[in-house]
Amino acid sequence: AYYLRAHAYKLSRQYQQAIVDFNSVIKLEPNHVDAYVNRGLLYMLTGERPKAEKDWKKASRLNPKYAELFP
Repeated sequence: AYYLRAHAYKLSRQYQQAIVDFNSVIKLEPNHVDAYVNRGLLYMLTGERPKAEKDWKKASRLNPKYAELFP
């Protein structure tokens, strides 16, 4: 439910609320790759590049298919 609501917030440009929900997803499922990817995107959109890069690196470690996208 958090994941779906986070996407709804993202689509409506309520980025901070989306980040909160992605945080909840990650807390419940620490290996949820898509949550890290999406939260990273939101961090970039809100000007928090270091946090975005950290999330994308975590996604790359969890799923090597992301390694090409986020080296």
